[in-house]
Amino acid sequence: MTQEVDENTTEILDLIEDERFPVIPDKHYFSIGEISRLCRIKPNLLRSWEHEFPQLKNVKRRGNRRYYTRQQVITVRHIKNLLIKEGVSIENAKMQIASSTLSDQQEHHFLSDNYNPEQTLSPSIISKIKKELEDLLHLMNKKN
Repeated sequence: MTQEVDENTTEILDLIEDERFPVIPDKHYFSIGEISRLCRIKPNLLRSWEHEFPQLKNVKRRGNRRYYTRQQVITVRHIKNLLIKEGVSIENAKMQIASSTLSDQQEHHFLSDNYNPEQTLSPSIISKIKKELEDLLHLMNKKN
């Protein structure tokens, strides 16, 4: 199974090798215009995909405007890859998106072309660092 996953990952990364997505800014919500630029698709295509893919259900805020999460930006990039690069039908793409979770390597590729795994910390490591810093702060406060 590991060999199958590695082959699939390599195949997906090779297919999107020529696609240079902009880096996704570090923020919570993105407007339809921003996600359009980040994924290099037109807003009307994104609106049509909203009807096909429940994962793209957006939040409407301020004046009934559409806002998307960071994870949805990654999902849109994955959908674009499936439909445009791989030529998968919408029905097959729906099934793949619904049943798949991207590996860390695939997800980071969809995040940015400039991904460097050595510069990324997992949530568990961040939690451990945070806990150690809190303990250190507590010790320092005790001494004062």
